[in-house]
Amino acid sequence: MGLFLNRHPLLKQQVKTLANGVADIPWKNFFDMMLGDETILVKALFNKLAIPNWKRFCETLTTIFEQVKDNKGGAVATYIPELGCADPDWFGISVVSVDGQYFSLGDSGIEYPIESCMKPILYSMAIEDHGYDYVHKYVGKEPSGRIFNAFTLNDDNLPHNACINAGAIAVSGLFHKEDPNSARFKEFTRRLSDLGGGMKVGFNQTVYLSEKETGNRNHALAYFMASHPEGFPSVNIENALDYYFQLCSVDVNTDLMAYVASTYANYGVCPTTGAKCLSFENVKRTLQLMFSCGMYDYSGEWACTVGLPSKSGVSGEIFLVVPDSLGVCIYSPPLDKHGNSERGRDFATRLAAEFGWNIFDILFQQYDKKLL
Repeated sequence: MGLFLNRHPLLKQQVKTLANGVADIPWKNFFDMMLGDETILVKALFNKLAIPNWKRFCETLTTIFEQVKDNKGGAVATYIPELGCADPDWFGISVVSVDGQYFSLGDSGIEYPIESCMKPILYSMAIEDHGYDYVHKYVGKEPSGRIFNAFTLNDDNLPHNACINAGAIAVSGLFHKEDPNSARFKEFTRRLSDLGGGMKVGFNQTVYLSEKETGNRNHALAYFMASHPEGFPSVNIENALDYYFQLCSVDVNTDLMAYVASTYANYGVCPTTGAKCLSFENVKRTLQLMFSCGMYDYSGEWACTVGLPSKSGVSGEIFLVVPDSLGVCIYSPPLDKHGNSERGRDFATRLAAEFGWNIFDILFQQYDKKLL
């Protein structure tokens, strides 16, 4: 409804005064609202909201949050020293529906570096701008089955996929490679903000420096790829690495990333602004990547248990996409042995089980309905 009201400032003012109990909305204006194309008011009145009972839904989220809060497993990442400064007790979640409904709990406002959660987003932008076939000249489409920073390439001497370090470094190298890093960074953060409904995107200089100072393995990965000329973009390797470190150091919070996830859930259209940020086809391809490769070497297990397109980062973030319904972001710094947030994995597993969100659960429910 916010989008509709923003386009009708007089009506927006009338709704405000109505909410304060000092005015009525004229019938004609109310009727005009009802004629709006799928506004949240229309959806609510005709029971067409993605989450019909938002209050009960939020109560269930709160119950799961309280259950998971006492999970003290995992350990904060320290191989990038600055990440080790995070408080292991931080725990926040945010949820945004494709109708623009929002809910958060805990430390949802705490900023943290996006780290590997930037990878599918950069991939989306790259295939949007450069084309799917061009991007996949430099990166494969298969899960690696190995740790995220392993020295391994596929049979074509390409990184296995864009969600491991080698693949993301390659995509970083080809994304608007003719431009200086300053312009490329501005382009990424601008579009990340668009995906997030215009929310502010930050930058963590300390994390960036920490990434560079301890990035020997990523340097080695880049030069390993470049030793196979067909497998790395024809760009300056150090420039590509620097851009990769910059993107990993972008500061976000669970609110922003839940809005980003909801845009993917809404097939590339931001629920709160109505802006078309990505094409339907590229959203589909990105969600396919996240479903098969988004959770490092735990991706297969995740597909069987949670069963949703998701991406994790070593700062402790996991964001999930429930297509046609909502986006979820969870933040808790302690990681399990696979590099995924321990509380995030626990919360997401309980959440998907509670609501039957596993993609195959949904498909089989639809099949059952056809048989009735």
